[in-house]
Amino acid sequence: MMERRMMGNLHVRCEVGEKSAYHNGKVDEAVSYLSLSREMRERIDAILGEGTSQSMWVATFHAMCVRILRRDIDKLGFPKSFTILDASDQLTAIKNVLKQLNLDAKRYDPRSLLMTISSAKNEGITAKQFRANKNDSNPFENVAADVYDAYMKLLRMNASLDFDDLIMKTLELFKQYPDVLTYYQNRFHYIHVDEYQDSATRC
Repeated sequence: MMERRMMGNLHVRCEVGEKSAYHNGKVDEAVSYLSLSREMRERIDAILGEGTSQSMWVATFHAMCVRILRRDIDKLGFPKSFTILDASDQLTAIKNVLKQLNLDAKRYDPRSLLMTISSAKNEGITAKQFRANKNDSNPFENVAADVYDAYMKLLRMNASLDFDDLIMKTLELFKQYPDVLTYYQNRFHYIHVDEYQDSATRC
């Protein structure tokens, strides 16, 4: 899994238990990737004492990535005040791209194109990689490659990310700027993951 490779010398443990948040008899600052962060905060406080969770990062993968990106995304050419598109905004952006490319939205369904782009991003596939690996004999994939590329340019022009970009851009940040990765490797001793089996491939 990509995060596991990227995290280098961090100690990754995939259970949350009474002793798992302790190191040498004290509570370590920890990152928690959680599907229900509020519920997990309550569980942590119940086990380790009221208020303990406030000293930790308790969040979903995406919320944690937003926090990282707000600190350093400017290194990738985005402002720290970037906006995050919701599903409706994404669909509108795809429709705008189709108009820009003079493509018929009735022939090339915007939702199907968005799902294709989202699936690619969930596998860590960039627009450039998608184009390089598409099936040239498949008309839909040819259009999807053009739409994916134009969609990403539109997002950058508007200083925006979509939900799928949050993990992807964080990984890009770690790859391109090892000092940022090192900062988090030094900051967190343990990463606790709840419901890891439900995570996307990149996680």
